[in-house]
Amino acid sequence: MDDLARTQPAPLPYAEVTDESYAREAAVTFTVREFDAAVVLSGGCPRCQDPITFTLVDAVFRRDAPPAPPPAPDGPAADTPDRPAVGTPDRPRASTPDRPGAGGTVEPATVPAPREATAPAAPTYRTVFCTCEVAHPFRAEGQVGCGAYWTLRLDVEP
Repeated sequence: MDDLARTQPAPLPYAEVTDESYAREAAVTFTVREFDAAVVLSGGCPRCQDPITFTLVDAVFRRDAPPAPPPAPDGPAADTPDRPAVGTPDRPRASTPDRPGAGGTVEPATVPAPREATAPAAPTYRTVFCTCEVAHPFRAEGQVGCGAYWTLRLDVEP
């Protein structure tokens, strides 16, 4: 066993836990980067101390790919991949806001006015959780983090 392995503490076991101190520590130590539609928080997890990056977004939308061109008179083109049609069971269509569950498409959200042109938003509270990539014992396969979570008041909004 090398000296580095002997000096490194064993990773904490995965546990979905919170503590008031987590939010206080994150509020003091995390860096905040603002983008047009997101706020990125970075720092050491208050529980396991491993580095994390947590992205908060205001809205997410997806635009479907344009429909495939109609097949040539001799059949489908050799280089056209098979894709399910929009609205098939493999790819259901989104509901419209005025007709939930009715099929149709949802228009992308309106682009907000620049921050200078609007009144500042009231602070909001967001839940943040550890997203470290260190292997914590007892963590389910496919999961990330140590299980810690906390709530932060944000004075900036994505």
